[in-house]
Amino acid sequence: MNKIIKDFKRPKKEIIEEFRKLPTPAICDSMERKNGMIGIRPVYPNIRICGPAFTVYTYVGDNLMIHKALEMAKQGDVLVVDGHKSYRAYWGEVMSIIAKTKGIEGLVIDGGVRDSRILEKIKFPVFSRYITPVGTWKNSPGSINVPIVCGDVTVNPGDLIIGDDDGVAVIPKENVKEVLEMTKKKLETEEVIKNRIIEGESFYKITGLDKNLNRLNIKEEDFYD
Repeated sequence: MNKIIKDFKRPKKEIIEEFRKLPTPAICDSMERKNGMIGIRPVYPNIRICGPAFTVYTYVGDNLMIHKALEMAKQGDVLVVDGHKSYRAYWGEVMSIIAKTKGIEGLVIDGGVRDSRILEKIKFPVFSRYITPVGTWKNSPGSINVPIVCGDVTVNPGDLIIGDDDGVAVIPKENVKEVLEMTKKKLETEEVIKNRIIEGESFYKITGLDKNLNRLNIKEEDFYD
């Protein structure tokens, strides 16, 4: 059923600002290497977003509901759109200008966008599956602020979205504090390991990879003739 839900609970601003400093690979590793969107990439380099998900479910090749979402979204929100992996461009220059003027944090869409050079010029952060010149229609229904799937990851309204040059991570809103602490601890551990490597130790042995391999009982030979 198509429906529009006007609002939802957002993570606290101080939590959002803490996550803004953290890289997506460490965040995903802290969630058992899950919740990283597949195939969703930044349209241009050196961009970063961090904010609550304002979700949009569209019909294939139609962006009417995204225009409605632009009217509703609040400053700091990240528009997250299920575009059904469509090659059509749901988003471009004019919508980016609207979003930037409103203070929207960025766009993440499982579909196409266009005007990529202009998006980089005006510095509005966009993550998409495709870049394409082929536009969409504006006639079909859809839903706003309902659970969707984007980049093969389920996204609920209010989930925390973090994007950087490596891609997009989704943190379920009920887990933000736990994931924040785990990510910080992971980065601290990595820093210790990097320092040990610089001092001459083996990453292979520090992390126990040698023991993992030994358990597999792989035959080793001295020389290939």
